[in-house]
Formats: sequence, structure tokens, C-alpha cells
Amino acid sequence: SDNYAGYNQPLHVRIWISQEKSKRQQLIFKSDLINHSEWKRYALTFKPEADNYYIIIEAFISEKPISYDGNVLLDNLSVIHLCNRA
Repeated sequence: SDNYAGYNQPLHVRIWISQEKSKRQQLIFKSDLINHSEWKRYALTFKPEADNYYIIIEAFISEKPISYDGNVLLDNLSVIHLCNRA
């Protein structure tokens, strides 16, 4: 396409939970570098440090001052289940 924006660079997915809107309080997941375009399933288990009400799912490149375009597509997210065995 003539309008392709180039959002295809490898990146990580980070998932944060928090008690306040737009805050990143507890990092509960950081993927390995995602450098493929196939759909893959990722599972995670986490133990919150407090009661949380918000989730931020972010496309993350690096802590280093680099910048390029990338994105993450999500599909078929499941419900978060409470586990009393933790």
C-alpha cells in the first residue's frame, strides 16, 4: 500500500496493573522480543501486590533512547481468574 506506515519493527509487550487510571504501578508481564507476524498464544500468572482496577498493555521498545514504529495486535483475551491457592 502507498499508505503503509512501517509499524513492523520488533518489540516487547509489557502489562501493568494499577490502582489509579493511567499509572504504571506493578509490572506483571514483559514478553521476550516479538519479531514475528504470526499469531501466538501467551499465558501469564501474576500475584498483585494490592487491589488493582486498571490494566495497561503497552508496546515497548527499550529503556534505551531509541525510537521506531511498532505495534501489537491482541485477540481472544481471557478473563482474569482469582486463584485462592497463591
